Amino acid sequence: VYPGNPELQDLADNDCDGLADEDFVTAGSVVISEFMDDPGVAFDSVGEWIELTNNTPFTLNLRNWELSDNGTDFVIIDADVLVQPAGHALFAANADPLFNGNLPTVDWVYDYAQFSLHSAADDAIVVSMGGLEIDRVEYTNEDPWPSVEGRSTYLDLDYQDADENDEPYVWCSTPEDPLFDFGGGPGDYGSPGEGNPPNLCCSDEDGDGVSRCDGDCDDDDPAINPFAQEACNGIDDDCDGGLPADEQDVDQDGVMACDGDCDDTELTVFPGAPELCDAMDNNCDGHIPN
Repeated sequence: VYPGNPELQDLADNDCDGLADEDFVTAGSVVISEFMDDPGVAFDSVGEWIELTNNTPFTLNLRNWELSDNGTDFVIIDADVLVQPAGHALFAANADPLFNGNLPTVDWVYDYAQFSLHSAADDAIVVSMGGLEIDRVEYTNEDPWPSVEGRSTYLDLDYQDADENDEPYVWCSTPEDPLFDFGGGPGDYGSPGEGNPPNLCCSDEDGDGVSRCDGDCDDDDPAINPFAQEACNGIDDDCDGGLPADEQDVDQDGVMACDGDCDDTELTVFPGAPELCDAMDNNCDGHIPN
């Protein structure tokens, strides 16, 4: 061990730069897999927590890795945190189960004054190592992000990837089920430090063959999914995030262009409208009265 020494995969800081095995770590080696940004039983300042998952086939030491957000929040992991392959690291604002909602063993405690999850606003969790961004999740407390007080937000097991976990649809709120009541009940719900619930987040509720994780923007309606054809109904049937121009009812007269509005920029023009003395085809019958 000395400055300039080649880094070995041995959980040691061979080159004295403060990091272990950094030459074997890439973006996505660790992913953010669960977080509690709005605890119900504990106060936020002692009840928030984050779970990371090791996606590599070897043990990682997270000492001197960083947690930050999109603002000024920033902390450095100042202790050895060893994470086995496919294992989890649990970081929390408080380690005492009497105050944190009865969490299992916490691997590292962060300073809430320096880093917090801001449950009332848009925010991000960023994990970095020596300036390399390993994973980032930007979340909000509004649809389509799941956010329920007292229930953790967890990543579906089939999408534990640093790119795929950017999408809000692959995250779900932990069910309010005694199986996930880590506090011993009734309390906050989650699976901190353990594998996330299987077969719950990305189920296909409407049976159209597409789950919410695959882009179904309304999993209660089988007529709505990314492969559906747009119908003249003012609904985003194909889940592309917008409506065709002929479904937008620009003039707000209650009739869309696809329903026969021959001038969707004029409030007084639509099928059935009374003809006015304005040199326009108000009722869209193809004729302008003399």
